[in-house]
Amino acid sequence: MGRLLNWTKTGGPPLEVNWLSPSLLLALLCQEATRRLRTAYNAHSLKLRQFQLLGLLPDHGAMSQRELGETVGVDPCILVTLLNPLGADGFVSRERGPVDRRRHVVMLTAAGKRHFGSATRVVKVRAKTHFSPGSTATNANS
Repeated sequence: MGRLLNWTKTGGPPLEVNWLSPSLLLALLCQEATRRLRTAYNAHSLKLRQFQLLGLLPDHGAMSQRELGETVGVDPCILVTLLNPLGADGFVSRERGPVDRRRHVVMLTAAGKRHFGSATRVVKVRAKTHFSPGSTATNANS
């Protein structure tokens, strides 16, 4: 909890305990969880949104870029910047749509499935280590 209370990066004074509402504590905990997960994803050269994209494809199968963007709530221009590195690394493939050649269909490759599985295992281990009740990391907030 100490790290959450010292949330200012400028070295300002920590929040007073009586200022902490449940919603503020929840927001700070979410921020810390996101930071920790981002570290795990970065170890696999993935951004949070790229991990999300890789996770959608096994469940939904091949999707058009438009469907994929709408599902994750990402602007098409931003989606392309997320997909390009995944394609360059061989984790996804994009092909022209069979019916409408103007559309691209995104598919998870075997390498992408393996990479996503590896990243998922690391995230699960870190989540168990950092977020389980009574864990040293949770109590020390490291």
